[in-house]
Amino acid sequence: MNALAEQGDAVGAEAVLRRLQPSTPPGKRRMLFNTMLKAFANAGLPGRAERLFEEMLEMRVVPNFRAESDGVDMASPVAFGSMMDAAAKSTNRKAADTWFRRARERGVELSPLMANSLVAAAGDSGDLLAAQRCFDQALEASVGRAAGTLSFDAKDLNVLLQDAAARDDLQCSEAWWAHAARARVEPDRIGFVTILGACAKQGDLGRAESLLAQAGDARVAADEKMLSAVINAAAKCGDLAAARRWLSQASAAGVQPNVVSISPLVDAAGKMGDLVAAEAWYEVALASGMEPNAFTLSGLLHAAARRKDLPRAEAWFERFAGQAGPLDSVPFLAMISAAAGARNLSAAEAWFVRAREQGVRPSVEMFNGLANAAAKVRDLEAARRSLDRCLAAGVEPNAYTFATLISAAASADDPAAADGFFRQMAARRARVGPDDRGLGWHLSKAVGAERAAELIARAGGGAR
Repeated sequence: MNALAEQGDAVGAEAVLRRLQPSTPPGKRRMLFNTMLKAFANAGLPGRAERLFEEMLEMRVVPNFRAESDGVDMASPVAFGSMMDAAAKSTNRKAADTWFRRARERGVELSPLMANSLVAAAGDSGDLLAAQRCFDQALEASVGRAAGTLSFDAKDLNVLLQDAAARDDLQCSEAWWAHAARARVEPDRIGFVTILGACAKQGDLGRAESLLAQAGDARVAADEKMLSAVINAAAKCGDLAAARRWLSQASAAGVQPNVVSISPLVDAAGKMGDLVAAEAWYEVALASGMEPNAFTLSGLLHAAARRKDLPRAEAWFERFAGQAGPLDSVPFLAMISAAAGARNLSAAEAWFVRAREQGVRPSVEMFNGLANAAAKVRDLEAARRSLDRCLAAGVEPNAYTFATLISAAASADDPAAADGFFRQMAARRARVGPDDRGLGWHLSKAVGAERAAELIARAGGGAR
């Protein structure tokens, strides 16, 4: 029966239970039922485990106490741990919390199974902060014991770090890193790669550099992924000097630059409008034998677009688009932006058509680019067409879409059109984000401050 329970074979274990139950002496039934609880736990069946638990109580098989030789009843966590484990395996955090509370009410001490079930249930439910609180509780309970309560190692840390990274939650990753240090867990290479990647996404160069130094202290040699993450963090925060420094250190350490480490540098230079730097980084990539990808191409195109250099952007696109593999909307958006910056509406529309011909699914940003190109040349009808095309494609316009349309109406000196665009935005409940805060200014310019204030008040004050 125990072998079946270990395998999570609840059906087989229950069949053995029912065969043994009639002939099992009352004093041995507790062990029998606890084994069955373990089977349900390993099978992830908290409902079946709970019904068995109630059946035990009805039969006066009290699962949470055992008689000691001195006659004193002592709390035993076996049954409660099994109940919590079943709940955790079915990702039922509420049930795990309930059984933990019942155990504590009966004076049951925290066991390794109970502690790990709490952490697992909270983590699997997506509540990583609750998982951290459970971890701390379990860690505190293990202080001073010969056998630690918490079963936690580098592999467990990696799972939690990867979960936090998938949610782009650097704060949570840092918290787990600190918890691991308290539990005296030595992170491995995977752990360092994961948390460095999280730092890179957030552009936290200082922390990335600190973690790389920590890896050296832990005798975890920096590899391609770890160094690329630090370079990416530098690129993300726009510190190209630091990126160059780390790229040189990587080369000195025998780690050759790759598309993962170079592409973000091209992109960072592009977003800063530094076309010379973007092209220089691209030459480094070519000299290293790397093939361009869509991300690399987009960086070059963004740099040309920021410089309003449409011919250079077109030259880069035609030269390398065929080598960069299948393209998504990003390179085409860069071309539309470059055309808009050059006040070339016909070129912007031509690039939009080309994207559609190549099977690229249009994004709201592409439609916004068309509207922006129309606004720059004061073509209100073309701006309206961009909105119509957006809606016809089933793409939901955002607040920036309407801000651009209102700007086009203001440029065309058409307050009625601006008024209509704003009311349409309010009706669609387009959310105003940090990048859309100029919407109120455009509206005031188009319809006047008094009318703008009235419209904003009616819409609930979301646009300022």
